[in-house]
Amino acid sequence: MTPEALAQAFGEFMRASETLTAAYRQLESRVERLTERLTVLLRALPVGVVVVDREEHVVEINDTALTWFGEVLGIGADWRTFRASLTPTGTPKEWIWRREEEERRLLLSSALLPGEESQIVVIQEVTETARIRETLARQERLAAMGEMVAGLAHQLRTPLASALLFLDHAAMEGVDEKRRQESLARVKSRLKRMEQLIGDMLIFARGGATKRAPVSLPTLWHQLRATYEPIAAAQGATLTVLREPPEDGPVVIGEERALLGAIGNLIDNALAVQREREKRWVGIGATVEGSEWVITVADRGPGFDETVASRLFSPFFTTRPDGTGLGLAIAHEVVRAHGGSISATSEAGKGATFVVRLPAVALPPAEQGEYCGGTVASAGG
Repeated sequence: MTPEALAQAFGEFMRASETLTAAYRQLESRVERLTERLTVLLRALPVGVVVVDREEHVVEINDTALTWFGEVLGIGADWRTFRASLTPTGTPKEWIWRREEEERRLLLSSALLPGEESQIVVIQEVTETARIRETLARQERLAAMGEMVAGLAHQLRTPLASALLFLDHAAMEGVDEKRRQESLARVKSRLKRMEQLIGDMLIFARGGATKRAPVSLPTLWHQLRATYEPIAAAQGATLTVLREPPEDGPVVIGEERALLGAIGNLIDNALAVQREREKRWVGIGATVEGSEWVITVADRGPGFDETVASRLFSPFFTTRPDGTGLGLAIAHEVVRAHGGSISATSEAGKGATFVVRLPAVALPPAEQGEYCGGTVASAGG
């Protein structure tokens, strides 16, 4: 290559280098502007943003999160300690944070940062949203109670009239002691039925749960079987276990007694719809699917059609002459109060299957061990 050609090539190289340098500087400037905008955006966001390294220490945090949590969650804070201070609410990814008189309800979501061994956590405050949700649920219950009052009056009128009639018989002169005792026993029976109706209505009215604590699925399952296996046997029915729950599964945040009563109502209903059948069968199963409990109650009763399906969980709706129409309504309300869902499928003449799904949260084994035992709720029909 001649000196002239070499000089020309070097000149072209220098021009290309200058062009690249200018482009790089322009790119640097854009990156700097984007970084500034991202910083301003993170500061202005109405949600908390925290970056946690692989040792689970806070390495970055925006102004919103600092305003909410202060020194509790500053740079260098242990994220695990903060997470341990949160209380699950029963709603997936939703937690409660308390400090002295302050309480916040938080929704947490996280994701790994690409190419880094750290994660970004987004914290949304949903305290007001939860209040609105609870207010709407309360209003819905009050509206339903308005409908229930008329139904309850109708349901109470019959046992009350019967009790008064039997009391008149017991008070009649010349009635022998045996008949008097029979009349009084019938009065007691009618009063107990009225008490059950009122108790069921109160459960419905309060929303299905009053106290909340972690509930173990195996513990609930063992108590359910201990209660209903002898009841089914006494009625000449076969109670079959379809699936056993895992011993180390997640827990549900709620009220154990209310949940026992709700599932018990489904079993009571399954037994009652087969009362006229020679062979009665109820299948029950419990398992964990992802972050949900799934509890199944199946029967081989008469089933129901679409018309009945649309009213199945309505208060005081029943297809049985001796039914109160509150058992399934209460089960539905309790499950809904725990953030879950209940559904039913049926084929006319071939029985029905009820499926309850409840949101569950994983707790450390040491904490799960604290929540075993409890009492069995009475299941009204």
